[in-house]
Amino acid sequence: MILYDPSIYNTDTGDGEIVYQYKEIHDIDANGNYSTIGIESPDQNDGLQYLFSQNLGLGSTWIENSEGVVENIAIKFTTNNPYGNSGSGCALMDVNLDGVINVVDIVNTVNIIFNMTTPTTEQECAADANEDGVINVVDIVTIVNYIFSDL
Repeated sequence: MILYDPSIYNTDTGDGEIVYQYKEIHDIDANGNYSTIGIESPDQNDGLQYLFSQNLGLGSTWIENSEGVVENIAIKFTTNNPYGNSGSGCALMDVNLDGVINVVDIVNTVNIIFNMTTPTTEQECAADANEDGVINVVDIVTIVNYIFSDL
């Protein structure tokens, strides 16, 4: 675990960023007791979940090898706006920029992946739903998971 000093590494809220680094995660348990990964306030009233019982949180990526092990993953918890302090960045997952995240955004992301449309910079940013710098099927799954989590 890495705790960043907010007096050196500035954040939007003045809080320190936290990075968890994992060499290996074995999310396998015959009794159904799987990994829980996230961060929670001391009073347990607020938190952010990355993974719980094989269910990914919004924007999480989790790729297991053939033995069911996730290797060399780092998770950063921050209060920074992912689009910068100006707030002029993209609306993540809202690929058609209509203010609603729905199946139309999935269709637009598919069209971008298959080069059926040329996205604007804002659409390209929004289509990279898991923010890994690549627009692919993982972004589609991320948008689908978000839509279903909102039902």
